[in-house]
Amino acid sequence: MAIGTATALLASAVIGAGASAISSNKAVNSAAKTSQQATDASIEMQNKALDTQQANTKVIREAGDTATTALLDRLGLNPAGKEAAAATENASRYSQYLKQNPDVAAAWEANKADPKFGGDINAFAADHYKTFGQKEGRALPNPEPSAVQTPAAEPTRPGLVQTPTYQAPTLSQTPAYQAPQMDPLDVSLGSYEKAPDYEFQQTEARRGTLAGAAATGALRSGAAAKALQDRAQQIAYGDYTNWRNYTTGQYNTDRSRADQNAQFGYNALTDQNRFKDSAAIDASTFGYNALTNQNSQANQFNQQNFNTDRAYASDQKQQGTNNLFTLSGLGASATGANNNAISNTASNNSNALFSNASAQGNAALAGAGQTNNAINTGVNALSYYYGNKSNAGKSTLPAWSEFDGA
Repeated sequence: MAIGTATALLASAVIGAGASAISSNKAVNSAAKTSQQATDASIEMQNKALDTQQANTKVIREAGDTATTALLDRLGLNPAGKEAAAATENASRYSQYLKQNPDVAAAWEANKADPKFGGDINAFAADHYKTFGQKEGRALPNPEPSAVQTPAAEPTRPGLVQTPTYQAPTLSQTPAYQAPQMDPLDVSLGSYEKAPDYEFQQTEARRGTLAGAAATGALRSGAAAKALQDRAQQIAYGDYTNWRNYTTGQYNTDRSRADQNAQFGYNALTDQNRFKDSAAIDASTFGYNALTNQNSQANQFNQQNFNTDRAYASDQKQQGTNNLFTLSGLGASATGANNNAISNTASNNSNALFSNASAQGNAALAGAGQTNNAINTGVNALSYYYGNKSNAGKSTLPAWSEFDGA
């Protein structure tokens, strides 16, 4: 039997509503998938950009953190640094404690698996010292020098070169003037009689007297000869005064000449010693002054070097501090940019997820609305069909049979 017109219309309405609902669901699913893909791509791109930005700033951020820590240490404002230094120092002391106490090191081998110490040999050594070592009188060694960080010392101020006290030279001692030594003046008559002058005068007088006496014949008697001899002696004595005056004058002349020679020698020796002493004093003074100037110049040079080294060390320290400030600032800027990038990425990803959720929700709502419309269309068709069928005898409208050829 052929399908009636009403039935066909009903089926068409129902099928159309179902097809519309299915098509709507497919469109919703496709839109949701496309939105999800776009959201995933956007989030992936944002994350890659963030990873690139973090990789590019990693070095400067880490350097900034290190510089900040070093700067705080330099300024004495880093408790964590002090704690780390103290921990390093304690680790060194406990390491030395184990070296000095082999039995403790052997005990560690038997207790290293104890979770109490977490595999830390220094923690075991510290526990042993606090629990047993102090009671047993064991000493806790000082840390090794390499474990203690000491600040760089300033240049050592040079000691001043001390100039010795001036030492005067030993001066020459000029002997006292020594008058010349001469025999005493003897002008006595006896001395005259021994002098050649007396013999000469007597001989000459005797020769003259004898010559005169011989001419007169006076030498014929001995008495006459004796008288002539006495006369010659008296004549010789008459020259005594001349001899004495001459001898005295000659003695005084010789003594004066000897005095002059002695005085000349004394003066020459005095002048020679004075010249030698003056030269020695000048040489000693010159040497002292030269040494004084040399030491003064050495002290000035050492002081200048010290000032230069200290200024250089100060400049280096200040420059190092400035560099740490600069590097710390760069690190802070990089960290701030990194934090902003993280915040922006999180915000963008959140917006993308929200937009995706909103798009999918709108699509779902639209699909649900179309599905509802399709269902309502089918329901209305069924309602119309069954309503007309139940009121066929009363309705003035044509019966369904008129449409399906009944």
